[in-house]
Amino acid sequence: MSDVVAVALVSGGASLLAASVGALTTYKVNLRNTEATIATAQSQHEVELARIEAENERLLDTNREEERRNRQSTYHRYLNAVVGIYQLMGLEVSAKQVNETRQDYRYLHSGVVLFGPPCVRAAANEVSGAYNEVWVAMARQREEYSEKTEPERWRDATATLKENFSEKIVNLIDAMHADVTRGITQDPGIDS
Repeated sequence: MSDVVAVALVSGGASLLAASVGALTTYKVNLRNTEATIATAQSQHEVELARIEAENERLLDTNREEERRNRQSTYHRYLNAVVGIYQLMGLEVSAKQVNETRQDYRYLHSGVVLFGPPCVRAAANEVSGAYNEVWVAMARQREEYSEKTEPERWRDATATLKENFSEKIVNLIDAMHADVTRGITQDPGIDS
C-alpha cells in the first residue's frame, strides 16, 4: 500500500473518528438538554397540579362554608319556630296563633330533617315526637271537655307537655351547635 493511501486511510479514519466523537458529544448534549427539558416540564406540571389541587380545596372549603351558613340560617329559623310553639304552651291562645306557628315549624322541620346530619335529624325528630303529643292531648281535651273553649283546651293540653318539649329543644340546640361549629370553634374551657 502506498504511503498516500495509508495517509488517506489514517486521515479518513481520524476524520470518521472525530465525526463520531462529535456526533456522540452532540447526542449526549442533546440528551442532557432533553432530560433537563423533561425535568423542567415535570416540575412545572407538578407545580400546576399543586396549584389546581389548592384551588380545588379552596373551592371545596368555600362550598362547605356556604352549606354551613345555609344550615345555620335554617337552624336559627327552625329554633325560632320551635321556641314560638314552646312560648304558646300553657297559655290561652287562639287557633290562628297556633296554626301560624305550626306552619313555620312544619316547613322548617322538613328542611332540618332533609339537610341536617344524623344527630340533628334525630334531635329534630325527638322535638317532633314531643310536639305530636300536643295533638293527642288536644283530641283528649276536645273529647272530655266539650264545654271549654279551644284556647282553654290548648292551655290545658300543653301545660303538662311544656317541660318535656323544653328538654327536647335543649338537646336539639346542642346537636345544631355541634354541627355548625364543628372545626371552627373550641370551648375555651377545654384544654387543647
